[in-house]
Amino acid sequence: MIYRIAMTLIFLAGVAVPAFAQNTETYEIAVRVDGMSCMFCAYSLERNFKKLEEVEKLDINVGEGIAKISLKPGTELSDEEIRDIVKNSGFTPGEIRRKETVNG
Repeated sequence: MIYRIAMTLIFLAGVAVPAFAQNTETYEIAVRVDGMSCMFCAYSLERNFKKLEEVEKLDINVGEGIAKISLKPGTELSDEEIRDIVKNSGFTPGEIRRKETVNG
């Protein structure tokens, strides 16, 4: 009886672990945005980035002039698309840095 219980637990652990340990890759993009001076300025940038279905999360630091964009897994934005959004929001795009992250 104990053997059956132990084997069942081992089997269930082998099946359950992959479900919980699924790693999803996302991309974080940091963009230097010149010309932001207040939260009202950042609002237009936020509004334009959040229109994109690829964007999962957006964090804008007005003081540092950096917008951090987290993309949904399996999606991408080109540097050109990012620069266009920044320009259309009334700002000057600067350096774009990309970082792949693994969530699990």
